[in-house]
Amino acid sequence: MRTSLGSIPLQDGHLDLLAGEVHRGGVATRLSPTEIAVLTVLVTEAPHTVSEAHLLRQAWGYRATNTRTVSVTLSRIRTKIEVDPRSPQRVLTVRGEGYRYVPVPAEDARPPQARLPGLVGRSAEIDAVRAALRDGAQVEIVGPAGIGKRTLARAAVPDARWVDLAGRAGSSTPAEEVTRTDPQPTSASAHACARQGIWCGR
Repeated sequence: MRTSLGSIPLQDGHLDLLAGEVHRGGVATRLSPTEIAVLTVLVTEAPHTVSEAHLLRQAWGYRATNTRTVSVTLSRIRTKIEVDPRSPQRVLTVRGEGYRYVPVPAEDARPPQARLPGLVGRSAEIDAVRAALRDGAQVEIVGPAGIGKRTLARAAVPDARWVDLAGRAGSSTPAEEVTRTDPQPTSASAHACARQGIWCGR
């Protein structure tokens, strides 16, 4: 498979094996050196199936195959790169033969998103914010100054409308202020409020 190891499309992001990172939803997750080695072998050998013995030799330098090392490592990789690790689409097990990397079809690939600084390992928080917004909830992200509240909000809803509420006085709630500022938001819109580090989704 001829591809750039620095930009391998995923269904919801991309792999950067040169930097050792997975980028999904604007969040970068680190890959271990072993995970990088395994993915490099699978990606460069795609669409061919790679035997477990070959993978062990190339990624670990092992000759024996009586080990769960490969399956455990692939499980970790799937958790990081698959939309649903229980039903993998990229890294497949071919029964009796080995493993195969399946590239994302060109029509399904998303353009790489720029890395958002300070968000390595924050995918759980982003998923929680998105889930709450899908349920129609108002979301507030609070914390000390400089902790990355706004960056987290932007990663959760990168195409949101942003309304700066800093300096606004009065007894109205943030949601009321947002509605007053933008009285007819689209159903897909969301709003981030800078005042008191509060982010509101609608």
